[in-house]
Amino acid sequence: MDKRCYMDAIFSSLLVNDPKSFEVSVDEAMNDIAKKLSDVVNSYAPKDLPLLAAAMNVAAQSLKAVIGDTGTELSKLFEKKLAAIAVVNYEDGGKQ
Repeated sequence: MDKRCYMDAIFSSLLVNDPKSFEVSVDEAMNDIAKKLSDVVNSYAPKDLPLLAAAMNVAAQSLKAVIGDTGTELSKLFEKKLAAIAVVNYEDGGKQ
């Protein structure tokens, strides 16, 4: 798995006051993360999605404890950049 640190590029763009680079870095990070999350969702049977949703909610709450108040505030900022994560079940062509 790619261990690239997107926050390095994001913070670098802020340090040099480059809004365009900031937008590109955030968009790239969010697109990559959304794709990986979508791949995880699509690796489960549709009937198992409630279990996955519960696990993802618990994981999100656990992450907040790890990243602390500053990280939580940053995540809220980034949430505003993320319109949606498209989730399509590949097995049924997205019909469910």
